[in-house]
Amino acid sequence: MRFVSSMTGLGVACLLAACGATSSRQSFDAQYPLVTAERSDGWSRADRLAHREAFLSAVKAPPGEAVDWTGDTVTGRITSGEARLAVSAEEPAGRPAPAGLRIPGPMEMDLGAHALKSNANVRLGPSTDDKVVATLKAGTRVEVAGRLVREPWALVAQNGRVRGYIFEELLIRPEGAASRLAGARLATPTYCRRLSESVGANGSASEWSSFACNSGGEWILVSD
Repeated sequence: MRFVSSMTGLGVACLLAACGATSSRQSFDAQYPLVTAERSDGWSRADRLAHREAFLSAVKAPPGEAVDWTGDTVTGRITSGEARLAVSAEEPAGRPAPAGLRIPGPMEMDLGAHALKSNANVRLGPSTDDKVVATLKAGTRVEVAGRLVREPWALVAQNGRVRGYIFEELLIRPEGAASRLAGARLATPTYCRRLSESVGANGSASEWSSFACNSGGEWILVSD
């Protein structure tokens, strides 16, 4: 009775339908996919929920910041690594990017070298409401890693590192730069984080690292 009352509606429905133990476990794992079933074997629901809350805090934290968590019988620490911008979740290593970068939709990718016509704020998202992370001076050269399809914002990079968004009208192609080719590749980049985890349970300890990527507004574990 105690076990049933602590489950979600999906888990209760499964019990009422006389689902097997394996089916219940599969449904539960599908709801809390931020740690592999092998690593979380024996964890209670409270352990998994505590881990999930810490995980979702760590993916938003500055690089190097640690988030501690405590469940019923398991304790852990998740340390956030550098944020990355990837072409897809299948290749999460991507390029270094600022923590908290927003990816609202598809972009024309890799549009080459540009220069700033005037001083420009670099932001975490394509809006004047988004946080300013840097200010670049007029004449600064940047690489346009992407340009939003329906918004006048460009995602810029320097020295292989994604910096953030600049209002497109502040950019100009420098003299001598090759003209942008028509039909630029369209893609929706994926924002990813490298995470390091340590867990203690029943007198034993384990450590691992993984990548998590934000896909469609949801965080998913993409590699281990």
